[in-house]
Amino acid sequence: MSSATYPSEMKFDQSTNSSSSLGMDQTLVSSTEVLRDIPQYIMAVKNQTGTWNITTSSTDSRVFYGLAGGLAGIGQNLLEYANSTSTLISETSKNLATSLAIEIGNYLQQVALSNGSGMFWPVFAGSPLIDFSYDFGLAGIASYFADLYNQTGVVSFATTAYQTIEGIVNGVNMQNGLHWNSSLVSILPDLNWYPNEELVYYGHEQYQNNYNEIVFTGQSLGSLGVAKAAFDVIEKLTITDFSNTTYTALNSSIYYVNSVSTNPGGERSFPVSLPSIGIKSTSVALGVSGAIDLYLDLSQYFGNTTYFDYADAMFNWLTGTVGSFHRYDYSTEINGSLSTKIHLGLSHGIAGNLQTIWKYSNMPTTTVDQSMITDLVFTLHNFGEASSQYYQYPEDQNNGFKINVGSLSYAYGGGGIFPLISQLAQEYGLSSLNQDLDKAKAYVYSRITTALNQSVLKDLNTGIPELIPNQGIPSSFHMLLIPNSGQLNVLTSSLDFGLIRVGQSFSQAVKIQNVGDEPITVSWSGISSNPNFITANTSKILGARETFNIFISFQATEEGDYSTSLTITTTPDIIYSVSLVASAYTNPSLEVVNAPANNSMITSREPVQFEVNATDVSSISDVTISIIDHNESMTTTAGSNLYSATWDLNSIANGTYVIRITATDTFGHNTQIKLIYTVGIYETPLVNRFFSNTTLYVILGLLGVVTVGALVITRRYMN
Repeated sequence: MSSATYPSEMKFDQSTNSSSSLGMDQTLVSSTEVLRDIPQYIMAVKNQTGTWNITTSSTDSRVFYGLAGGLAGIGQNLLEYANSTSTLISETSKNLATSLAIEIGNYLQQVALSNGSGMFWPVFAGSPLIDFSYDFGLAGIASYFADLYNQTGVVSFATTAYQTIEGIVNGVNMQNGLHWNSSLVSILPDLNWYPNEELVYYGHEQYQNNYNEIVFTGQSLGSLGVAKAAFDVIEKLTITDFSNTTYTALNSSIYYVNSVSTNPGGERSFPVSLPSIGIKSTSVALGVSGAIDLYLDLSQYFGNTTYFDYADAMFNWLTGTVGSFHRYDYSTEINGSLSTKIHLGLSHGIAGNLQTIWKYSNMPTTTVDQSMITDLVFTLHNFGEASSQYYQYPEDQNNGFKINVGSLSYAYGGGGIFPLISQLAQEYGLSSLNQDLDKAKAYVYSRITTALNQSVLKDLNTGIPELIPNQGIPSSFHMLLIPNSGQLNVLTSSLDFGLIRVGQSFSQAVKIQNVGDEPITVSWSGISSNPNFITANTSKILGARETFNIFISFQATEEGDYSTSLTITTTPDIIYSVSLVASAYTNPSLEVVNAPANNSMITSREPVQFEVNATDVSSISDVTISIIDHNESMTTTAGSNLYSATWDLNSIANGTYVIRITATDTFGHNTQIKLIYTVGIYETPLVNRFFSNTTLYVILGLLGVVTVGALVITRRYMN
């Protein structure tokens, strides 16, 4: 097989990053805390409703019982959680998960239906619809009870698992092998668990066109799902009696799938459904990839080479080509052409194909070219959306358009893709993926929030915590179990210290975080070349999920504008640049050299002279002397540092006046002095306002002469 060429390696460069953040202003939590909260959250929802009869999501009020969307699925994930060997999960949390899984088992037993032919559950509460499939029906519930017995040893759980398989065998068509007309066809298009481009949509159309039978073959909805459940019961209950009903279910299901498969040129495949409209899926849920998984398990458990031969032939089909394209890079083949819509997740997409190829390569009798696995790892990874802070895996890609980018779903999205790529990158030494994987994990933590007083994962599409096992909280722990290395995130992109008076200082903080699960050493530099910016230290070891403030002080020593950058780094060469700006200033020096004393009385019409001395380290740009509230400014003349102006009093009325003297430097900073004067020039006797002394004497003399003359004339006439 040819090996595709991939750059070394990814679609972006993270070596420089001037801005930041993952948008994580909330308090960071550790993997241990989040993993602890998953069973606690499930318990809180159950306690809040008072029953295990809880809805599967915020958008669907129906109560499903199956593995994909219901209580059995929640219980299954809790069992996997409790059975984990990860040191990130405490024994207390494991014990809580086990007790909750037992509660779910007890509840399912209470609501079960029985007609003497086995155990039954409707697909969802309050419905007469009973299906036999693995995701929504009896097969998945039987598998769950088998696992529950295997981990707890409670005999009644084993009995329920066996009786559920009996219910399937007694309720389906056994002609030409075990199969049935699925009752789910009419409701699946209204659900969001299955992609319309695969059988769900086409099968529904066929059903509407008066076909009275749609028979599924894959693991999720069809005969292979029953086969898988029967094998789970045989293995977990250690059933060795080949005449037992569980063997009937297993063998009859396999027989039916083999009868409808094709085997041209050593490649074996089968249609997703009958009647067939040419759809062959590569996926785990509906197609060949899941069949390979099952047949490999059967081969190992029973030592039956026939099972392996079938798996090998199916592997040949999966790794074959259509034209120049590998099938395993796509989700569906329709009438010999690969669908342009590519599902990416574990159940329905190429991540499941990758997992199957990897599983096949680990069989002792097989040899798989490593490049096949690494090529598919990079193909899958490159569907992701990248930025300098995060990496997101979408659910689908259709003609280049990425759908639900950032989905945390286990079946479709990053919840299933991330742990698989992470594990294979470690096993095959794909170190070029490490930074992206770290960012992908950090992206998950960026979506951690608080609900019911606990930290829980939120569904990205609705913003409400989901209990759908394949899409929500119960399956999120698969991703969280994989610790990522320390990952630096800088929340502050710039600091503006503003105006600082010379001789003073001001401090601000650059906020940094380690959004990873391992300690990292962070160092910062770049401000040593500018002594006005000061930091107490230059490095810090950040623990897992730790937040730290780098305090930067600006010391104003000389007037001017300042700027520099703080460079923050951690290995491997992740660099952030934080811009720092500040302005230092002094106010001009201003001194009155000549002017009437402040608060004095002016009683003369003589012009008033003002002289001031104004200086500044950056030079003076302007000196103004103005009369406040009168919109008057005096004409100021400058000589060296001496500035002068004259106040003309000829048109000034009596009253109080405030004189403002302002000196402004070249940076716009100013100093002001205010002087207050009372003008009272005309407060002397009225006669003195109009006559001088000499004039007064002359007038008085004339008046005297006139008076004497008048007396003389008067006497003459009287005589």
